[in-house]
Amino acid sequence: MTGARAKASLLRAALLLGLLGAAPALAGDRDLLQVLGYSEDGRYFAFESFGLDGASGQAHAAITIIDLATGRPAESPAVVEADEEALEPLVMIRRRAQVLAARALSLRGITQPADAIALYADGTLPEGGRSLRFGLPGSGQFTDRLGDYRVVLSTVAVARAEGCRGSEGSGPRGLLLRLEGDSGERRELHRDGILAAERGCPIDYRLHGVFVPFGDGTLERGVVLVSAYEDGWEGTDRHFLAIPIGAGP
Repeated sequence: MTGARAKASLLRAALLLGLLGAAPALAGDRDLLQVLGYSEDGRYFAFESFGLDGASGQAHAAITIIDLATGRPAESPAVVEADEEALEPLVMIRRRAQVLAARALSLRGITQPADAIALYADGTLPEGGRSLRFGLPGSGQFTDRLGDYRVVLSTVAVARAEGCRGSEGSGPRGLLLRLEGDSGERRELHRDGILAAERGCPIDYRLHGVFVPFGDGTLERGVVLVSAYEDGWEGTDRHFLAIPIGAGP
């Protein structure tokens, strides 16, 4: 993936963060994630995705700020890609993305740390990533948890987006995400219908983690991060979706 095609793919991946298990191949783009935190009022959530192109080795980075009231980016993501000739190192590309996003992060007041209250890391066994059980942190004791929640992921059939190449002729898969409470309550957080073109052609999803503002004590401003996989030019690419939780069940 090179030039304009690579940059367009990266921008689409960044937009995936706010629109809302096939293992990624070694040659694909398995983007990593750095959560940057929340605004002081809890309305905005920011994070960075970054990685190396599986074919060319070019570095890329994108910083996105999500408006949790709408579930969409507050503004266009700050996207930086290494020059084809220079092959700039990943650390430099990430620094450039930080500079590019600095004004937007300051304007939105992204200063509140995010608390990762549940994670399904890439190396976690057994395989799956379809369900994640968690509680809200309590007073600091390891066993002190408030509530008993479960976020459950499944896929649904969706209409094919324009330009979707599919996986060996199959159609794209949509995301269905539910939150279950400790008293049996169940609420849909997200259900895909017709996939917009910027969603690409996802073939599978996995849960990545649940985040809340540090010290918040509720799920009202929580975010579920989901890994989205799609067929790339040199293997399976991994990007991220950010799904606001809103008021708990």
